Amino acid sequence: MRHFFERFSQARSRKVRVLHLGDSHVHYDLQTRLIRERIADIWGNGGIGWLVPYSIAHTHGTVDYRSSHRGVWQSALITKYNPTFPLGSSGVTVYTEDPQASFIIQMQKGSYAPSHRKLRIFCRADSSSFDILVKTSPVAAPIHLRPVPGKPYVETVLPVFDGYIEVQVNKSRASQHFFECYGLWLESVEDKGVVYSSAGVNGASVGSWAKESLLAEEMAILQPDLVVLDVGINDFYLSNYFDRNSMRRQLVSLIERIREQSPGTVILLVSPQDAYRYRRNVSACRDYAALLKEIAQTYHCAFYDYYHVSGGQYSMMRWLQSGLAKRDRIHLTDAGYTVKGELYVNAFLNSMVMALSVEQLATLTWQQAGDTLKETMVLPPKKEESTYQKAFYTASEETPAHTYTVRKGDSLGKIAQLYGVSIADLQRWNGLPNYFIYPGQKLMVYSKHQPSATVPAKHYVQRGDTLWSIARRYGVSVEYLKKINGLQSDALRVGTYLKIRP
Repeated sequence: MRHFFERFSQARSRKVRVLHLGDSHVHYDLQTRLIRERIADIWGNGGIGWLVPYSIAHTHGTVDYRSSHRGVWQSALITKYNPTFPLGSSGVTVYTEDPQASFIIQMQKGSYAPSHRKLRIFCRADSSSFDILVKTSPVAAPIHLRPVPGKPYVETVLPVFDGYIEVQVNKSRASQHFFECYGLWLESVEDKGVVYSSAGVNGASVGSWAKESLLAEEMAILQPDLVVLDVGINDFYLSNYFDRNSMRRQLVSLIERIREQSPGTVILLVSPQDAYRYRRNVSACRDYAALLKEIAQTYHCAFYDYYHVSGGQYSMMRWLQSGLAKRDRIHLTDAGYTVKGELYVNAFLNSMVMALSVEQLATLTWQQAGDTLKETMVLPPKKEESTYQKAFYTASEETPAHTYTVRKGDSLGKIAQLYGVSIADLQRWNGLPNYFIYPGQKLMVYSKHQPSATVPAKHYVQRGDTLWSIARRYGVSVEYLKKINGLQSDALRVGTYLKIRP
């Protein structure tokens, strides 16, 4: 992982690609969108990665974009027992013989950047393939693309990008009679930043991803720096059992297929969260986490033990009671996926801190950003060292010290905001090597600002806020906030006020 983190830390001058494969938890994309945003805030947004016309496959879209289509289409998903068409790492293939067919991808505001103009359309290319017309608005002049036999994609740089992509087929020769598309890959035109692409399909299992016939070919083209395998619970959710040897063979085969065409790719295995089926705990989650750990050690993969990070066996009930899980006790609420994403980002950044050398970390500074668990890595100003030393000694010599006792649910970010200081300040003053604190721990805080004991009447909703984070901050429950604000869901609108007390 050290070599990977070294490459990742250079993402402001060299593009880094991450492919996060999974099931319904990844398909929804709320967790992975948060990860994408957090990483983009640090290293720059290198692009979106996979875009899929899910409407053709008769399944829901993601939180970042919606799709629509016209004409007669067919589709295949990795979850089908015997897919009609070959499949790649997007998990979906669409096919048409209708010369008037088209589909539209419409991005949500804030989920893309104008620099995301490098477009690849992965498709089957031979003499019978339709030509392709691409438009960046309903009234824009189309860009004419023709698949080249032997090349698995067509490519163009869009003149502008405002979140709209329309793909039309065009029959320009009598020999053309079909279009088979495996997904759109969208990046920025600059060779920098991080492309954090998610590809999830509802109901996907390890076996589903293992059947991708185009996986090796796409790995050779994309050359991802990191592939996240965040899948597995659908292999044993119904039966609460899996054959250990069979599962091991499928996972190892998938790992080897990725490495065969992209030997420099780091593979991260992620264990699924605790779950219930009706009233029965799915204890196989625990056994699967143990298997993933064993495979990671044997085949030199990275391993994120989210099963235990999120609480381990029976912990799903606590997530449900806290308003973080849905009643099916397998899927999470929006607040829950936000917490899951924050935990992933924190684990990623902490691992980077431990992997990189002191010399490499010396060129980076961690700063708190808002009332979330987010920390942002930025390049320091030229005279950062002397400025840092002056600020430190001024604070410690002229400002009285306060002693803060860590309580359950506290984070360094929360305490830093409480006193109007930075996370880096708290770490320096208390000799903390990372972000881990525990209830009962005493922290020294040098600040003239004393936290107010009075709970405000309302809270201004900022980007990154969730009902769960706001409830925890003010010591109330999610249900209480929803009740006094008349909320029917967990969704919040940035720029509005939320009542904290009647």
